[in-house]
Amino acid sequence: MRGIISQQRVQRADGSGRVLALETLTNTPAVANVIREAKTYMLPGIIQTGKKQGMQLMDDALLDLFRRGLLSEEETYARSEQKQEMRQQLKS
Repeated sequence: MRGIISQQRVQRADGSGRVLALETLTNTPAVANVIREAKTYMLPGIIQTGKKQGMQLMDDALLDLFRRGLLSEEETYARSEQKQEMRQQLKS
């Protein structure tokens, strides 16, 4: 495995179609170790700290699209995984 990409096609804020939100995971020694030890619950933290390797959480991708004006606040919140954290980010 070299990496994993998860995608969501999300309705654009202006209603003109959809935009792609991507979560990316790159196989690093930390990722391989976590998978080998069946501790996959730790993957979001590894993705968060692996931004330099091109990793990105879905919530970060959604928030970026919202800040660029491509997603509505409601759609961004509805698609998020960490609702409480996303609510705080949307208000700032």
